[in-house]
Amino acid sequence: MTNFAGARASILKRCARIVAAFALLVAVADCTKVGTSGLSAGGQHPWTQPGVLRFAENADPKTLNVPLGTSAVTGDLASFMFSYAVRYDEHAHPVPDALSEIPTVENGDVSRDGLTLKYKLRHNIKWHDGQPLRCDDLKFTWQVVINPRNLVNTTDGYRDIKDIDCSNPFVAVIHMKKLYAPYLQQLWGVNGNAPILPRHILEKYNDAKGSFNTASYNSAPIGSGPFKFVSWQRGSQIVMTAFHDYFLGPPKLKKVIFKIMPDENTMMTQLQTHEIDMAARGSGLNWPRYSQLASDPGNGLNAIRVDTFLYAHIDFNMRRPIFQDRNVRLALAYGINRDEIINKIVHGSGEPADSDQSKALSWAYTPDIERHNFDPQKARALLDADGWKVGSDGIRVKNG
Repeated sequence: MTNFAGARASILKRCARIVAAFALLVAVADCTKVGTSGLSAGGQHPWTQPGVLRFAENADPKTLNVPLGTSAVTGDLASFMFSYAVRYDEHAHPVPDALSEIPTVENGDVSRDGLTLKYKLRHNIKWHDGQPLRCDDLKFTWQVVINPRNLVNTTDGYRDIKDIDCSNPFVAVIHMKKLYAPYLQQLWGVNGNAPILPRHILEKYNDAKGSFNTASYNSAPIGSGPFKFVSWQRGSQIVMTAFHDYFLGPPKLKKVIFKIMPDENTMMTQLQTHEIDMAARGSGLNWPRYSQLASDPGNGLNAIRVDTFLYAHIDFNMRRPIFQDRNVRLALAYGINRDEIINKIVHGSGEPADSDQSKALSWAYTPDIERHNFDPQKARALLDADGWKVGSDGIRVKNG
């Protein structure tokens, strides 16, 4: 949990991120083969479609334009179709995507005061319509996000930019109003609120009327990522195909089909019947059912738990006098059995957290923090010492 003396105290439990607490996978052509049961002579399961990934999440996107999206599925689909300044490897370390290198103080791309950032773009990036991606696209994305007429989900980070210099079409020189530590995560980042958007397509919609909010682009985007948009059959599926001019080389998969399944029971059924190859963002509540499916060799499935960056938390309204009392906040922290919640409700899909940073982020996480493990005796002692007396009805009242 965070510092309970602060203005925003939280009781935290890490939960889920891009593929939630787990994903279920079967063998897909050109992907890692899972198991050997039922494999054909070519090493493929008989139900897979060579070069095609069919996957589902229990969600139905409302838009494919990330800044306007409020659900995780929009961002997940964007990671196929768009490029970002940086992505992250399996150890949660940033790696260049559209950038040629990670901007740091050490390589001179971040000024000593942190107020000037240089984002150096690769020279071979193309949009799916063949147009080149340039610095102007980064600057335009910033302008879209800070336009008050655009119904973007957040302006975090972008509102702290003073200006962007695009004198060199391959170098964005970003001048910040103030120091902004998570620039890599938020500014054109895969964990932020916008990938790099195409100026040459969307500029006419970035107006004072809010045309960006209803642009046809929002349901048929043109990106610069490894897969390009083909079609969206509302309530059914979204189809993407490999982009052969992708700047990091063409993907091995030929096609990705996202099946829209707001009902998780349907998703689990289609896993079992092999109508889909992968399910992501399943609920931790259903982990036993997924595990049971994977335990049957005849299903050819693997259940995988993935460590994630999200956390469940309780936020205190510090305007209320009761929560301004530090001992009350500490007592609540000591009085909640987080291990029991994790084990009984989400079947072990998580662990108690004492910070808003995941252990997976080794460069951001520190174990040297105050911990508040379940200790009801200490919780009672704190409340007793603070004058919260137990009445005949069992409810504590201050100085009661």
